Amino acid sequence: GSEAFNTNKIISNLFRKSLKVCGVDQNYVQFIGSKNRKIVDTLLSKMKGYIDLVIPRGGKSLVKKVDELSTIPYIGHLEGICHTFIDKKAKLGMAIKVLENAKMRNTSICGATETVLFHKNIAKKFINPVLKNLQKKGCNIYGDKMIKKIFKGRSRLASSKSWTTEYLSLNISAKVVKDVKYAVKHINQFGTMHTDAIITADKKTAIYFLKNIKSSIGIHNSSTQFADGGEFGFGAEVGISTNNLPPRGPVGLSQLVSYKYEIYGAGQIRK
Repeated sequence: GSEAFNTNKIISNLFRKSLKVCGVDQNYVQFIGSKNRKIVDTLLSKMKGYIDLVIPRGGKSLVKKVDELSTIPYIGHLEGICHTFIDKKAKLGMAIKVLENAKMRNTSICGATETVLFHKNIAKKFINPVLKNLQKKGCNIYGDKMIKKIFKGRSRLASSKSWTTEYLSLNISAKVVKDVKYAVKHINQFGTMHTDAIITADKKTAIYFLKNIKSSIGIHNSSTQFADGGEFGFGAEVGISTNNLPPRGPVGLSQLVSYKYEIYGAGQIRK
């Protein structure tokens, strides 16, 4: 972002000086000293012979531009429309605690839950305590007709746009679904293959959920906000890829099969 321009300029100069001292070509690290977005267009469309990989770090408009213009492979990370599904065999205390963390710990990150799904069998018992807890902390609720009918707090009626909105703010969409199969169907239709979680004491249901969502990260009984390179032990994160395939070299069946991370917890929340 533009706010990091001067910091990045200083850091890149330090890298270049270090490379020179060590007898390495300092041009292995380069900094583009301009904020003109037209340079990005040139970089994406005319520098395939010089650049192997693009990692867009910025807003939705930047990532969309990369998707449309790039002739260079890139790490796809358009949006984080993340879900938390509260199953019929969820524990109420865990559901309240985990969803609060998944939504409210940091609302502006891509791993924040943007939609909560409730199994219809626990809707009357869970909707009020779970959503009232969020509302007490300043979160606005956009609910479907069933949520509006059951929830005793303030809420607005969700529209079709609600399910495809990455709020990155104090807003959450809420919906009642028939069962885990309908939860998976909703996530695969409206999600962005980023990070989605299920709260349940039923391991069989959890496994079904994790195996069938298309997300790059599936989480059982824990917060979606654990979606982070540092939390996974990878060090500094350069992005969360929602691409399906990264093959290189001889390509056989195993190189054409993607993978996902399956995280099993017991109510953990991210500090």
